[in-house]
Amino acid sequence: MGRPEVSFAIYGDRGSVDLIAWHAATASLVVIELKTEIVDLGELLSTLDRKRRLASQIAARFGWTPAATSVALVVSASSTNRRRIAAHARTVRSVLPDSTRRWSAYLRAPSGQIAAVAFVPNRLRGKTGHETTSTRRVVPSRRRSA
Repeated sequence: MGRPEVSFAIYGDRGSVDLIAWHAATASLVVIELKTEIVDLGELLSTLDRKRRLASQIAARFGWTPAATSVALVVSASSTNRRRIAAHARTVRSVLPDSTRRWSAYLRAPSGQIAAVAFVPNRLRGKTGHETTSTRRVVPSRRRSA
């Protein structure tokens, strides 16, 4: 069972969890951060750590009492995202040591704790099958008239 966009306000910490998922049979809880684009890795890891720390309190709202709490950063598998994470590989692996393969195995049979970074293809389901990219709004500069 999963809940998307769960907001929280615990003491001075406020925010929302992209996805929080519960596996009742193993009392496993996982906090999932979804990113199409990696911009500020330091901020992202800090935010993810805060959500992991508060996860059991967030889960209590739904009557869930986890025996194990896991965390996953699920990232669009673009070359830019891979490059940005690779540039800080030591830092990322110290916080999220588990791989996409380990994450996939965990999803099939949740057990214990996991802290993973997983790259997921961002593909359109349809005729083209081409990868999509994040959309950026381009705002034209305002030129002053002379």
